[in-house]
Amino acid sequence: MTESSSTVFPGEILVMDPWCLTPYYTAALVGGLLRRQLRVKLASPVYDLDPGCYERNGIPADAGLFSLVGRRRIGPRGLRQAAKLGEGCLNLLAFGARFGVRAPRVLHIHQVRLLQEGISLELALMRWARRRGARTVHTVHNLLPHDSGQRHRKAFLRFYGAMDGLIAHSTEVKDRLVSEFGLAPERIWVIPHGPLFDDRSLAREEARRRLGLEPGRPVALCQGIIRPYKGLPFLMEAWRQVQTANPRTLLVIAGQGDTGQMEEIRRLRLEWGLEQSVRLELEFLSVPRVLEWYSASDVVVYPYREITTSGALMTGVAQERAIIATRIPYFERILREGENSLLAPYGDAAALAGILLQVLGDEGLRDRLATGVGALRRSVFGWDEIAGLTEAAYRDVLAGRPAQDGNLPLQNNL
Repeated sequence: MTESSSTVFPGEILVMDPWCLTPYYTAALVGGLLRRQLRVKLASPVYDLDPGCYERNGIPADAGLFSLVGRRRIGPRGLRQAAKLGEGCLNLLAFGARFGVRAPRVLHIHQVRLLQEGISLELALMRWARRRGARTVHTVHNLLPHDSGQRHRKAFLRFYGAMDGLIAHSTEVKDRLVSEFGLAPERIWVIPHGPLFDDRSLAREEARRRLGLEPGRPVALCQGIIRPYKGLPFLMEAWRQVQTANPRTLLVIAGQGDTGQMEEIRRLRLEWGLEQSVRLELEFLSVPRVLEWYSASDVVVYPYREITTSGALMTGVAQERAIIATRIPYFERILREGENSLLAPYGDAAALAGILLQVLGDEGLRDRLATGVGALRRSVFGWDEIAGLTEAAYRDVLAGRPAQDGNLPLQNNL
């Protein structure tokens, strides 16, 4: 860290998640910044699927004008999304008006939902804040919106170019921002993603009892937001072979998201006769429910086609479960095959099925991989360390200092 928080930070920090798309990440980061005694505020509406997310972490949130959709759970889903969009636009305009009176010293924005719809309101807000004296920072959770190809490249290039500083979760993402977007490396700070849902107090037997699972049945878990890039039809294809070879095994797919993907998963489950070996919980899972599934599982699976960073993987690491994943750059950089994980090429269903059968059929192998994941968990930065690195990045941006390469130990540079 370049400086300690013992030196008073020069001004207010406003962390924005205007669409509440990364609530658990944002809560963990802001909590860490508050523990450093910084003058930080969170600009975010209530998370409609978990209204108590911020309050449980002792974090007051200010939406700007409105935070009605999350509190009232307007339905159906399409109407709720439209209401959230309108509410979010009004809130951004409200912050713009506030900046006309007094802007924060640092404005740190996370997801930019409107940009991929061709609306530049977030970009306009950041430019306005800069004119009012703020320094602007953006965390690159995804280089481009998932499953969108290259059609948003120009819009995101404009947005990235307008920031005083960017935060990437890995050196790989920083390198891609430089090589693919032509951005200056001295404007990009590498700060890793921290572990989420880091509670391992629930015993496996109790979790299985609560979930109605047969004692001793091998369970593979795939949990997270359902999106096409996560490769769930590929996993289902592999599971057909697993089920044929070992009908006693169980695959659990838990989470919600893309409607088309969820319908595809339901269709494949019926078409391939997997009703007895695939359990679907295609809905929002509360934090306690997520922890129950991780506690009950023997292995967690990430069959992704591509990824920039993964909160779901960091949850699996925090829960110290044996990991099976695809051989893509992000996973290959973090995971060590044979030490804490086994990897299969994306699209090779036979290879993935073979690995699943191997791990689910060998308790000793599962235990060795889980021990390796535990070692990985102890090597990654916690949220207090991440908050310290983030504060240091803010100070560098304010002082006009360049980001330094190699500022993280290798094992922590995730």
